Amino acid sequence: MRTDVLDAYGQTLAYVHARVAGTEDEQYTHPTPCSEWDVLALLGHVTSVIHHYMALPGGQRYDPLPEPAPAQGRYRQIFPSLASAAVTAWSQPDALERTCHHVMGDMPGWQALSIHVSDVLLHGWDLSVATRSIRCSPTWR
Repeated sequence: MRTDVLDAYGQTLAYVHARVAGTEDEQYTHPTPCSEWDVLALLGHVTSVIHHYMALPGGQRYDPLPEPAPAQGRYRQIFPSLASAAVTAWSQPDALERTCHHVMGDMPGWQALSIHVSDVLLHGWDLSVATRSIRCSPTWR
């Protein structure tokens, strides 16, 4: 089961990458289901969180930092290498077994990564809805 979370992470990042790659510049100001973020802010959040979670398997603490300055179209360019680096970080020997110093407390890596997979997948759905790469119930808007 613990290695399944790594596979789920790779699949989740691939899903989100497809949405990031398909995001047009004019969509950056579109609202998302997360009312406090437009598409640009959502992309900043997602990439920042992926970057910070990459520190956990190496024994570093997850210290949330402010969201990066808007990168506009750069997200399409940086996401593939960021996703690859994230999978590589979590693929290291014993990364899923090693204790991670998560903001919610110390926990095994597989548990921390499971939380992260859920968060990234949810925000991938947010991006899909905001960019209309999937349709959502008209009650959302």
